[in-house]
Amino acid sequence: MEWFQPRFSVGDGVNVDLNSLNLFGRLGPKTKQNDTLNYNIVLSDNVKFNDQWEIVLGLNRSTIRARTFNTTGVKTSEYLKTELSPTAALLFKPQPWLTTYASYIESLESAIVPDSASWKNRNQPLEPTVSRQYEAGAKAELGGMFLTLALYEVRRAVGRGDNVTKIYAFDGLSRHRGVELSAQGRLFDSLNVYGGVNFNSAKAVKATSPLHVGKDLPDAPKFTGKLYLEYDLPFMDGLTLTGSVNHYGKVFTNSSNNLAIPGHTIGDVGFRWAGHVLGQDMAFRFNVQNVTNERYWYGGSGSHLVVGQPRSFSFIGEINF
Repeated sequence: MEWFQPRFSVGDGVNVDLNSLNLFGRLGPKTKQNDTLNYNIVLSDNVKFNDQWEIVLGLNRSTIRARTFNTTGVKTSEYLKTELSPTAALLFKPQPWLTTYASYIESLESAIVPDSASWKNRNQPLEPTVSRQYEAGAKAELGGMFLTLALYEVRRAVGRGDNVTKIYAFDGLSRHRGVELSAQGRLFDSLNVYGGVNFNSAKAVKATSPLHVGKDLPDAPKFTGKLYLEYDLPFMDGLTLTGSVNHYGKVFTNSSNNLAIPGHTIGDVGFRWAGHVLGQDMAFRFNVQNVTNERYWYGGSGSHLVVGQPRSFSFIGEINF
């Protein structure tokens, strides 16, 4: 019994059986290369001392199972690791509209070797490792705006390939330090703002080769900035002007930091209209991506860089019956 028999009609009384064309079998049988299972059991509690002070404590039992399979579907490798990870945060509210905090988080992380012919162990799972994050910051609500400031440090294993053995593995430790600021909300009655900036220093602090120690991590810009605006036009109900600007700083494309791609800035503009016409809810969106037709690269993986999308246009219409 066949549960799915796709057909379409051509002209009057002519049926074509798509199964007979073998359109769905031309790529051959599909086999699974790898899979990853991650499940967590979390216990947490909030202790509020008064209107100003609060502490959050948690414990996460995280388990990761990662497997790989050959082309016949037979399992070729498996990792299974369980880790208890603590979480702690201290919150202080000096004002009802302002909250400051400090936190510490551990987490179990897994990774799959990139699908590249450069590595003999491509698509295979790496043994899970524990990452650690320290963060302090503040959150404020001013008028219709929600503002955040965060200072952070994250320490995690860094993946790196050996060009001699052609094996990709975790090699040492990376450190990410930075400051992040964000703002979102209604600045004026007709203007919504969503934006943020991030200053980040991501370096290898431990590695098998001393040549990699102190180097910037690939594909980790020192600065990124994003701004998205929505302005409700006053001369027509439901009509909104949208625009965004995204900036990505220069990134290195290898561990030696002798290859880099420059930073780039992309801008988008568009209109959105939503309303009720002839008893039906309708919505229309028109957008221009990369309005200045900026030429840029992205990817940060050496020979696997991708050309950025040129100026493009899109129009979407929706009618709800």
